[in-house]
Amino acid sequence: MPGNSSTNPKIRAKLQKTFEGRDLPSLEWKPDESWQIKLELSLKDKSHYLEFFLQGCGSSVEFTKEGFRIQTPGMADHKAPEYTPRAGMDMTRMYLWTRDFFEGDLAVSFEFKLHAPEGLCLLMTQAAGMQGEDFLRDYPLRVNGSMATVCWEDVRNYHWEFYRDMVDVPNHLVSHACLKNPWFKPVSYQNENRHWECDRWYRLDYVQEGARLRGAIDGVTVMDATDDAFNNNGPILLNGRIALRCMMRTDMTFRNLTVWNRSRFRTMTP
Repeated sequence: MPGNSSTNPKIRAKLQKTFEGRDLPSLEWKPDESWQIKLELSLKDKSHYLEFFLQGCGSSVEFTKEGFRIQTPGMADHKAPEYTPRAGMDMTRMYLWTRDFFEGDLAVSFEFKLHAPEGLCLLMTQAAGMQGEDFLRDYPLRVNGSMATVCWEDVRNYHWEFYRDMVDVPNHLVSHACLKNPWFKPVSYQNENRHWECDRWYRLDYVQEGARLRGAIDGVTVMDATDDAFNNNGPILLNGRIALRCMMRTDMTFRNLTVWNRSRFRTMTP
């Protein structure tokens, strides 16, 4: 059979790369003069918190000398009086949204450190309303920390789960998943042949140039995918806010956040 992975070397190599993390390339990207730094924060100063809007677990962010430490409780440990399961509120999780709204090509870089296993953290980019509007500025602010804002409501975005250690994901190796929402369209999946380590710094790099999305951890490419505007899952997403989202039982510190932006428009010279 031509499609059998045991006899087709191309299929076998693709499966080994995806699920075993073999031969992952380095990320070759450096911003040139067409890119502009729009946000540059060490996250070691409490005042940097003014650049963000917190949605969900209000007590999750601690300001430390190393950076923003985000800790989210487990469901059983959560005692906040505003938590009312009957109302569908979930304050065990959180979003840290940029107050800036970006348009065009986008690059994001930051460092993160794990303090304990378990949890899940994702990077949301190009998050906007279904018509491209600024959903945080144009509508009442959201307070619910649930997953609904990611993929079950009226916010379109890309979300990259760059740290995954939950009961419903593979945990034998580091894994990454990227989806396009609210269509919940898979964009990319990748395993790495290693395990996460606590109390060490990792560097995340994310680059979107038009329809192409790339992501790397410590310079190793773990996502290189091309979106498609003609498969009934919305347009190429090119404007919106950025968020870090931590699900329950996550304990991580973040520092040295930089956001680059490049316009998709070109001025015509006479």
